Amino acid sequence: MRFPPRARPSHLITCACALIAVALIATCDHPVTNPPESASPPGAPQSAAAQGGAEDGVCDRTWQVREEIMDEAEKDDCAEVTADDLAGIRFMNLAWYGFDADGDAADTCEEPDFERLDPGPDGTRAGSRPAGKLGCGSSPPSRPRISAAAANDTTRITELKEGDLDGLTGLWFLTFEGQSLSTLPDGIFNDLGELTDLSLSTNLFRTLPEGVFANLGSLQELNLSYNMISRLPAGVFDGLDDLTGLNLLLNNLHGIPAGVFAGLGQLSRLDLRFNNIARLPSDAFAGLDNLVFLFLDGNLLTELPEGVFDGLGRLLLLWIDQNPLTELPAGVFDGLGALLQLTLVENRLTELPDGIFDDLESVVSLFLSE
Repeated sequence: MRFPPRARPSHLITCACALIAVALIATCDHPVTNPPESASPPGAPQSAAAQGGAEDGVCDRTWQVREEIMDEAEKDDCAEVTADDLAGIRFMNLAWYGFDADGDAADTCEEPDFERLDPGPDGTRAGSRPAGKLGCGSSPPSRPRISAAAANDTTRITELKEGDLDGLTGLWFLTFEGQSLSTLPDGIFNDLGELTDLSLSTNLFRTLPEGVFANLGSLQELNLSYNMISRLPAGVFDGLDDLTGLNLLLNNLHGIPAGVFAGLGQLSRLDLRFNNIARLPSDAFAGLDNLVFLFLDGNLLTELPEGVFDGLGRLLLLWIDQNPLTELPAGVFDGLGALLQLTLVENRLTELPDGIFDDLESVVSLFLSE
């Protein structure tokens, strides 16, 4: 049985050193709150100020965005927010602005913890399978339940307006986690050139516009997990020259287009767990010379093409658990001399080519059990 590792994703924070990588994935609690008293619920009449017309101000923006801006700018009147106020905002947390279908916070479970793979006193590395690698001890709430909760919650953001994020030129951190977004307006991120961390996790996206992130040249972390993304358009990640972490956990991807990650030369962590990926092109990971963690668990892979991991000489962790793999090509792991952990648990492998692991000189953890 294939099941996702947790009910909803958490913020991932990875610290990588030159020869030893430590990945710390921490669960962030997002308290569920009522809309602020000053917020105008959907459909409610607005004051003259809230209908726009002021030279300064953010009164015409989506009400949840407006209230977060006012809170960060420490203003009680949306018309008093100035361009300088907008430029000075560093953090905007619009995560899970509401309740689930039962009026309670959605169930959560923790991300897996990666243990340190540090050299011991004798110079050897002591590593083990990360505790809780597959997440919760029981099946978490399904995506339909999460979607139903969102549909019954009028405080969630269903769409953004053009200009909602205009002027936020100094923003570093932005999250819309747990909303009900399915589309993004053209140019929504145009002013966010300083943004380093963006989460669109746990929304209703099925695809993303080509070039939507093109102006986010400083972005380092992009979380797209827990959506329904079925395809990645060519060029969707163009412009993300500094990206180090990309999370596509628990989407509906059926394949990876050739070259879609080619421009992500600084990427160190790629999470493709629990999709429906049935095949990979041989150059799926071409250009990812700095990749350290690659997670392919819980997909529908029956085979791996020759050369699929070519060029990944810095890779430390490779997880391919819970796939229906029946065979592996000879030499598929050649060139992975830095690899510390390889997991192939719950596949359908009955035999392995001679010498398939000969190039894995650094491996300290190898898991092959059913």
